[in-house]
Amino acid sequence: MTSTNLSLGKGSFEMQTNESWNIKYFEEDISKAEIRFNNNEYPVLGVKILSFDDPKASIESNLEKYLFDSAAIEINKDIKIYTDIDGSKFIEYEAVIDSGERVKVYRKVKFIGSRTVRLVTLGLSWLENKKSIPIINKILKEIDESFKNLTFPEILTPLDEEANIQARLKKIKYKNLKLWDDFSFYLPSSWRYELDKENKNLVARVVGFEEAMLFIDGERSALPDKFKTSSEYIQAVSSFIKNDENINNLVLNSTSNETYLISCKKKEFDKEEEIYLEHYFWHYFVYRNNVFEKLNFTFVFPEKKDNFLYYLPDIIDNSVKSIKL
Repeated sequence: MTSTNLSLGKGSFEMQTNESWNIKYFEEDISKAEIRFNNNEYPVLGVKILSFDDPKASIESNLEKYLFDSAAIEINKDIKIYTDIDGSKFIEYEAVIDSGERVKVYRKVKFIGSRTVRLVTLGLSWLENKKSIPIINKILKEIDESFKNLTFPEILTPLDEEANIQARLKKIKYKNLKLWDDFSFYLPSSWRYELDKENKNLVARVVGFEEAMLFIDGERSALPDKFKTSSEYIQAVSSFIKNDENINNLVLNSTSNETYLISCKKKEFDKEEEIYLEHYFWHYFVYRNNVFEKLNFTFVFPEKKDNFLYYLPDIIDNSVKSIKL
């Protein structure tokens, strides 16, 4: 058959398909696609590529575990595992699901590099009747041929990098650090820090990245006379910050107990170091006894130094939102 190339995960998986198949990619998700056949809306073949960071996956038994999800085990406990000439392993099975449709699932897994596992799943479902049988049989024959010849390129891709980063994030352990004025903050336990409770400031460095730093400082102030309510003042502070044309993603959150959080980010050029620096900010306010108790958080790191650093603002954000008094 004349073929076209299906590629997912920015080079994580490639498969030759019939040129008459209509492939739909998803901009918001580089790991999946849908295929329709000969301009028909139904049936649809779903394709999904996943990457995992697993340093133990080179052991055969550990690699095989990726082939079986709960559905596969429930449908058929005796599904046979095949080994391809490139070392990849695969399974195929058919079943009838609760809706009455038949489903054919193809799944193949391979170990890439030193600790990366890639898993691709193809799934076709259809309502079986006398009219559909010859059509489905033809489609399944074409899918069989494509699945037989699919490949996992031996390069590390953005999908693999994402898997590695997620594995690193899951390994982070935290310590509940008492700051000042009864504030507690969850800081990654591996980060080195210097805490000055008297002057209400903290400097923390990300392990492995000397140039990535978190700054925390505290202050107390009364509600300015021209503002009648704390929320009115916070809105004014938020508007003032927003006036900086370099500020992006400004978000204001508040709760009913006079707690407010303003978060934003910006990028600035450091002339001395001749690099762009990413800045993430959080301004945490608690208004009680007619006084604002405020914590300012600033996380700074060099642009494009390591993509792992771009995920750390999320864990800082979670810690800020989990602050306990």
